[in-house]
Amino acid sequence: MKRASKAFLFMLSRSSISFTHKMKLKSANSKAVYHHSSCGPVFGNGKRGCYDLQVNGAGKVTLCLGQTYESDPSGRFSSAYNHTIKEMEVYQVITGTSNTQSKNPVPQKQKVVEVNSFSKDINDAINGRWASLQEAEDELEHLEKSFKDERTFIKFFAKGQPQDVVTLNVCGTTMLTRLSTLHLCKESALSSKFSSEYEKHQSNRKAIKEWNYEDVVAWLNKLDGIPDSVVKEFEDNQVTGRELLALGAEGLKDFGVARKGTIYLLLDEIKKLQMSDNDTETLIEHSPYCFEKILDHLRLETWFTMGLVKTKHGLPVVRASEKTRYDKVLRHLFPGESSKIFLSA
Repeated sequence: MKRASKAFLFMLSRSSISFTHKMKLKSANSKAVYHHSSCGPVFGNGKRGCYDLQVNGAGKVTLCLGQTYESDPSGRFSSAYNHTIKEMEVYQVITGTSNTQSKNPVPQKQKVVEVNSFSKDINDAINGRWASLQEAEDELEHLEKSFKDERTFIKFFAKGQPQDVVTLNVCGTTMLTRLSTLHLCKESALSSKFSSEYEKHQSNRKAIKEWNYEDVVAWLNKLDGIPDSVVKEFEDNQVTGRELLALGAEGLKDFGVARKGTIYLLLDEIKKLQMSDNDTETLIEHSPYCFEKILDHLRLETWFTMGLVKTKHGLPVVRASEKTRYDKVLRHLFPGESSKIFLSA
């Protein structure tokens, strides 16, 4: 038996106890804890060998509170009764460190010393829990490293200009990627489709929604059959591109467009503008399934060359029913030597 003046038992809330409760020693000179290899941890030393808490070797715990330690608030655990241990948590008490130590010491793993002070069942349970905690710590370190890698990955995708991202319409399926991915193999037909002229056109292109009123007036002046009075009305009200696209028949009437012919003419031209504004997708007339396999392979190759992934991936896995079509699409987009990145992992 050992004395420990600051020892205490702690009870969490349960159905009969609405709050947590700390049970201190009744006397600072009481024998607080008992260690023996024949059983688990024992707390207290009451009459006729009745302990406040005793962990047995068969996954049981005997409670008889109120002997050496204070009683629980409900009084339900004042009589010796066996309970089954459903879950055990193991903690290690670390002594305080000097204030002279660095505020940010380099964390070091502590060597886990196996417990052998109790019965074999209790020792195995505690050591098993320590092993689980070590595995959890290793997993946490792995996750921290993964988060750092993911941050680098996100920085890669967050940088650059909006025109670096290309929207593809692959037979009705929308896909987005970077120009750098499409230019990975510059000798390919796919890369040629997105030449420097294409990039220049895209970068110089101004979206209709970004037009100011001067752009709208310039556009109206280019249209045949639009009276000067209508153009002036738009100019006086400084109608922007976003507002122009939102106009309907009633809106045009509010701007003084009275003739039905002029209204329908403007509605038709506005509709064409809306279609051209949405025409930022590049059409790819190939199987979406096959092209997506090719695009995913190009992405992974790009990330590997940039060091974003450490392991070089294998070749695309294509289902048997699409293999013939996939080979045709691949040969069309990557003829000759340009297909070498698809021939070896």
